[in-house]
Amino acid sequence: MIKPGKTFHMPLIIIILIISIIILGKGFFKMDKNKTGIKQSSGRSFHMDTSVEDFGKGDLKGVRVSSHEDGALELEKQNGSYLKEGTYTSQTFDTAPFKYAVVSWNADTPGKTYIKIQAQVRSGDKWSSWFTIANWGTGIKSESEKKQEDDISRVMIDTIALNGEASGNGIRYRVALLGDGAVSPVVRMVSFVAYNNTDRIPGETHLEKDLDVPMISQMQQNPKIANVICSPTSVSMVMQYYSLDISAENAAEGVFDNGAKIYGNWPFNTAFAASRGFTAYVDRFESLDDIRKEIFEGRPVIASISFDKGELDNAPIEDTDGHLIVVRGFTTKNGADHVIVNDPAAPTHETVKREYRVDQFLKAWKGIVYIIRKQ
Repeated sequence: MIKPGKTFHMPLIIIILIISIIILGKGFFKMDKNKTGIKQSSGRSFHMDTSVEDFGKGDLKGVRVSSHEDGALELEKQNGSYLKEGTYTSQTFDTAPFKYAVVSWNADTPGKTYIKIQAQVRSGDKWSSWFTIANWGTGIKSESEKKQEDDISRVMIDTIALNGEASGNGIRYRVALLGDGAVSPVVRMVSFVAYNNTDRIPGETHLEKDLDVPMISQMQQNPKIANVICSPTSVSMVMQYYSLDISAENAAEGVFDNGAKIYGNWPFNTAFAASRGFTAYVDRFESLDDIRKEIFEGRPVIASISFDKGELDNAPIEDTDGHLIVVRGFTTKNGADHVIVNDPAAPTHETVKREYRVDQFLKAWKGIVYIIRKQ
């Protein structure tokens, strides 16, 4: 109690604590949410629909929101049978200005059922066409669609890109569920990340940790595909880390994009992991601290990199236009911070584990990551 007539002097430590709380309350990572729940920063807008409440904000035609795993989309039933087709259209999401967008999904597609994922972006007050991102199912030949472009934007296999100097300020998605009457596909999650090519920053957190991620070389797989399966090999390593025994070749079969004829379609890789019981999606991080947070929590991260000759010391390949690796930890070596990775391009399983200098890794890393988590 402060007695009348006495002056109260607040201890310095309390003042510092109060200031810290105010700063943290404004967002340590300069991130906030707009009215549609999107996490926004100067270079990234991210949103995930995964609950009854989330999906309840969209438009349903022949589809219902079920309480399956806290929220999911499935076809309606009539006279004891599922409808063979239905469509869900999301609410409109206002975003920070962006140049690129990637949509991810988690779905169960029994038998020959499948889903069609579409998305539309807004620039100014004008909407693009509905672009088809994927016709996807575990029992069909999943594929992206080629040559999609209008005067606003275009699709680059798995990424919507705004044309010229245009930028996006909104996005919405649509999911068509296609069944056979006996069973229905179940969509458990849809997310998107809209972003700009801002520079990645090293962050301010120091971490010494190395996760015991199994080491798998893509070069030890089927010679016919060994050179092009860095992405599913990385997915296989992370799934094995979580004690699910999926080989690199089995993962490659599951992620293959029959439209583009590639194994590196980003959301196809995360959708495959999700079909095996994980929550998985594509994101775009701006800081190495974002990866450090995942590693600290015991979760390895798959990262997309590209580099020219001489730009990434200790890499098993000289250069690449696009390559996926697993980030498993961080350490300090000879006074410099290093990222510990499993690089699937190594010639043998034993040589997969590598250490890359943080400054060189930041130049090679494009910010794109696969997040794969246990449900």
